[in-house]
Amino acid sequence: MRSVSGSPIKDTESGFRAYSRRALRALIPSEMGMGVDSELLLKASEKGLTITEVPIRANYKDLDTSTHNPLYHGLDVLSSVIKYVSIRHPLPFYGLPGLVGIIIGVVLGLQAFEIFASSGEFPPNLGIIAVAADLAGILLLSIGIILFTLITVLRERS
Repeated sequence: MRSVSGSPIKDTESGFRAYSRRALRALIPSEMGMGVDSELLLKASEKGLTITEVPIRANYKDLDTSTHNPLYHGLDVLSSVIKYVSIRHPLPFYGLPGLVGIIIGVVLGLQAFEIFASSGEFPPNLGIIAVAADLAGILLLSIGIILFTLITVLRERS
């Protein structure tokens, strides 16, 4: 979370928050459930709002600290962060893995043709993997470019 938002907050999931009036007007969550805390911290950081962590004393003795399964909680928060980053930064989120896929596909394709040139037999497994990597890479890169364009147009209109 810290690497995504740049926020110095150590405990992003405590649920104990205080917001200024300015923050309440600027931070309208789109998430529901366990990911809302992460979304609000990401939005606050993006909008340049001051985020301060204040230590508190808590006594969890004899209390059930969570009403959700920890695995569900973690996956919900992770999916919220991934969704937020993919919407805010679609070109690096989709485009970089797409470029990696294209490069892997080209390298594997060249290896397949080298094998064909030296032995006279084309390795079908290597060829299929090369084509699949290229197609996946082209698809991801295209998605990144299309989403980047749409989000840029929408931001300019608002």
